[in-house]
Amino acid sequence: MKSKKILALLLALITIMSSTLITSFAQDREFLYYGQYYLDTKIYCGYPLSSDGSDKITVEASKSDKAAPLSSSVNNDNRYKMAEPDPRIAYIVAKYPDGSTQAGTGFFISDRVVATCAHVIINTDNDDYFPDKVTVYSGIRGPLLVSEHEYTGESVVVSTKYNSPNDTKYDYALVTIYETADVGYFGFTQEHNEGDNVRSIGYPEEDLFNQYGCDGSIEHIYSDILMTDLTSSPGQSGSPLFDDDNLIHGILHGHDPDTHNAGFLKIDKVIFTLFLKYRNDPNFGLNITR
Repeated sequence: MKSKKILALLLALITIMSSTLITSFAQDREFLYYGQYYLDTKIYCGYPLSSDGSDKITVEASKSDKAAPLSSSVNNDNRYKMAEPDPRIAYIVAKYPDGSTQAGTGFFISDRVVATCAHVIINTDNDDYFPDKVTVYSGIRGPLLVSEHEYTGESVVVSTKYNSPNDTKYDYALVTIYETADVGYFGFTQEHNEGDNVRSIGYPEEDLFNQYGCDGSIEHIYSDILMTDLTSSPGQSGSPLFDDDNLIHGILHGHDPDTHNAGFLKIDKVIFTLFLKYRNDPNFGLNITR
């Protein structure tokens, strides 16, 4: 009888410990499902991804990168036209089977991966959800899409929870390219503080095809959004929010309609992990499902 009581007690302890471990694991990691869609072959690879649960909070930029210089202000806001375009920042054009296009800004996080907003490359308004062609123009300048570096999209990566531009939390995407781009790339971090000095560079529709930079700070940190005192407008969606160490803090999602202050989707554990997986392997989605 005594041995049965001891066995019952041990089983109870194991159950409690297992429950605690599962709860702890769930608290440390968040699972999301993603899809990697290959534009030429139309292959779709769906897979789950959790935050890596590690203590890593920062991944460095490529060593030689320096922010391009700014010229004087040309607007009645705090944006500046770039004296020279930053090649790590790209103008992205997505073309759909019906002939329509969408465009916006993106930025390199490795030599074969560009990050942007999902609403720049995903069309939720009709049946052509995925584009059939994506072109990445690194550091373009002028209406003729003059760029020393033009790249062809191989695949796009997006959360399966993204259904519209209003899905703020999931409004991010990756474009992998066939070529290896020798333009440098940003690092990224999960560490954000109110008052941090930051910069963003993108392509506003007021002077499309020319890069504009803006300096400022993080004013408020919300669950998914970093609100800043930087100015933005349509066309700049997908622009990076980065610091003096060229570390990405967020992705431009939109702006306050009254102040035009920019709100950036915050790099959290899950986005950080996604960026890291694809920096290491641009075909991560395909390889993990094999």
